[in-house]
Amino acid sequence: MISHIAKIAFFVLIFSLGFMQPAVFIFDFPIPVTDFLFLFTFFIWFLSIIFKKTDFRLSKFYLPLLLYFFALLLSAAFSENRGQSFIKLFGEIYLLGLAVLSFNLVRTIKDAKNVIFLWIVATFIACLVSAISLALFYVNPANPLLSYTLFHYGTLPPGNYPRIASTFFNANMFCNYLNVSLMFVLAAYKLDWLNKTFLTVFLFFFSIAASLTLSPGLGGILLCFGAWLWLQFREKKQFIKARFSLFGGIFAAFLFFVALLFLPNENPLSPYHFNFFGTAIYPSERLLAWQASLQTLAENPFFGRGIGLDVVNIYSIIASGQKHFVGDSHQLWLSVAGQAGIFGLMAICFLCYFVYKKALPLKFDKNPQAILRVSFGLAFVGAFLYQGLGGSFEDARHLWVLIGLLASFGEESS
Repeated sequence: MISHIAKIAFFVLIFSLGFMQPAVFIFDFPIPVTDFLFLFTFFIWFLSIIFKKTDFRLSKFYLPLLLYFFALLLSAAFSENRGQSFIKLFGEIYLLGLAVLSFNLVRTIKDAKNVIFLWIVATFIACLVSAISLALFYVNPANPLLSYTLFHYGTLPPGNYPRIASTFFNANMFCNYLNVSLMFVLAAYKLDWLNKTFLTVFLFFFSIAASLTLSPGLGGILLCFGAWLWLQFREKKQFIKARFSLFGGIFAAFLFFVALLFLPNENPLSPYHFNFFGTAIYPSERLLAWQASLQTLAENPFFGRGIGLDVVNIYSIIASGQKHFVGDSHQLWLSVAGQAGIFGLMAICFLCYFVYKKALPLKFDKNPQAILRVSFGLAFVGAFLYQGLGGSFEDARHLWVLIGLLASFGEESS
């Protein structure tokens, strides 16, 4: 009974991942409902192990998790601000706990079906919120819903168009979540868990929501979709269409990455600019942040500045004409390196290598586990590996759940 409660609580947690807001405010900090659900779920699951109502799944998967935790612990111990870093360390333990819970509680095809179904329903609701927000932006711009769903333009030129984060605090994070959702819905369709009508409706609203994030993470979505079509066409021995799909996905991802490198406006605060046929091209905030992160790593090579601390200090004049501050690396790898040093970077790279191997071989067959493994693997490539090039997504809750799912269903393939 208690193990059944733990699993139900975990399924509710999965649904909640699509709703980072509304949140509960504690000491002026927004705490998503997911965090409270995790504490309850983990406690019930722990009790089920103590009372021997379920077993603790043994695996080599815990090794990279422990190495990553140890690197973060060292970073906190040698931090420039130990108090702040040790508080952050508890958050990192939470994220690792999400991966452990996913790995232990989602072991069967039935479990995966429930997870994917709830994930898709949550995504569909979030996409509907985006579509409603789009209509309200033009019809009723004073509607209070927009104060929650709209996101600032960032470095984009402001104009008469919305940038929407929907049920998330950040449009880039919403795009990252949608990247995973796309792979889940395609997997469900291939496994005949969804019909074509629902898939068509879902993809329609999904496309609206993803486009309205105006995020460079769209490159990850297109990369994953191209790779999925590549596998589909290759399975049908349509090799020309397969190569075209894969090339299209890679090329789109490349274009979005290149777009990350430059600002659409002048930035007099930039330390340098490029001269392109007589036109001054200014480096983006991300590019400047990456360079500053490398400098931080050079100054703190072994343990970084400390987890939870800013690793850069960049000011730019963005397209709106405002002065904008950046303290984040805006890249997963450099964020970990700047905060936790070379040990942290090596640990996260080893974790990624270990988890990615679980997705191999990238080939469909009639085994549902293989379809799930490949789908989770492509989601990991798009949302974690690729989108990590342009955003610090190492603390995204849904990605640590994904890591646990991929490790679970890739257990026999490694």
